[in-house]
Amino acid sequence: MGRLLCGVILSFIIPGRARSGSAAGFSTGFDQERATESSHASAELDQRTRELEQMIASISTPDVDALARALGVPLVVEKSGNHDDESPLSQSSQLRIFEGTQSGESPACVLFRSGQGAGEGGQPAAGDWTLDYLAWDGTRWRASGLDPAPPGLVSPADWKSRVLPLSAKIISREAGEQMLALLLYDAPAGAVYPLVYRVKEHQATLAWDSRSEESRYEAWSGGQIKFAKPEAGILPAMIASGIADPGLLVFERASNRGFQVRTTYVWKGNEYAPVHTEYEANEDFRLYEFISALHLHNFQAAYALIDPANFLGTDQPSLEAFRDAIQKSWSEFLDDQLFRASARDPADGNGHAFELDEAGKKSKYLPRFSSGPKFLLTSLARREE
Repeated sequence: MGRLLCGVILSFIIPGRARSGSAAGFSTGFDQERATESSHASAELDQRTRELEQMIASISTPDVDALARALGVPLVVEKSGNHDDESPLSQSSQLRIFEGTQSGESPACVLFRSGQGAGEGGQPAAGDWTLDYLAWDGTRWRASGLDPAPPGLVSPADWKSRVLPLSAKIISREAGEQMLALLLYDAPAGAVYPLVYRVKEHQATLAWDSRSEESRYEAWSGGQIKFAKPEAGILPAMIASGIADPGLLVFERASNRGFQVRTTYVWKGNEYAPVHTEYEANEDFRLYEFISALHLHNFQAAYALIDPANFLGTDQPSLEAFRDAIQKSWSEFLDDQLFRASARDPADGNGHAFELDEAGKKSKYLPRFSSGPKFLLTSLARREE
């Protein structure tokens, strides 16, 4: 990630990310509507699987080239391991066979089918993708649908309108069983959602869905998913990284502001659970910590983030003097306010400015910091605009 990562997790850090789950308080009618949509989506998936198996019934050999020709799609090798240049599929359908299939294993692959062309500017278009696992069972090709309706209150139609397939990879091989990870890209949020399938007897069944309401997975904007090297009998750790999206200080995606976050997940029984989160130590992260601490009226935590003598302009700084200065001159930080990081402006001579719009009045704040790795706040100026 470039700079040192800060591994200290504070209770006020990152209140929540882009999730595909729901908020509390939806009506029972809304729940029933979503349940009906999910039921219809599952029935459509079952029907599609039957039709796909009928389409490839004439392929009586494990020849994946013949399978691709029958489906009318190109054959692509799905590379094993992690790849930084991984990007959403183009609008063209394709059959991906897994790299490094071990001796004696029956061939298996994933079929990505697109139902529409490119989006704006020739970019891949979300929506109408279907994803299927195909495996040779010794006598015929068998199919398993890999795009179930998202659980919870997310509309299947809404989800399909925004998702793009990213990749599929075998992350674990044990006797008679494999684990398959499917990565989906949520285009509007710029986030990646993993799904894990258990492959047994040539059929893939969903083992864990990061989109479920019970999932503890956090999807980061501009994110990546990587898997550690597997150990015998243990699923590999999953590392999710991206740009943090804090709730009290908004960073525009195109502003080149913010800080990176990386969370390590381990497989615990039936889910990937978070065990460790690291944040990039830079000025924007320190600024977010400072705003968050004051929002919670945690003056001691905020005081630890400043250079007391320089910030307070005295050679006898104290926590009490800091508390008094905040309450008298910076009381907006103690309220329930939403600040916004400014775009970098060379004219300001400050690359870490942030703003507050309150009751028609706009204030711009110009912080300054000590050098890294601490990046302590040395001063803070306010300018009315």
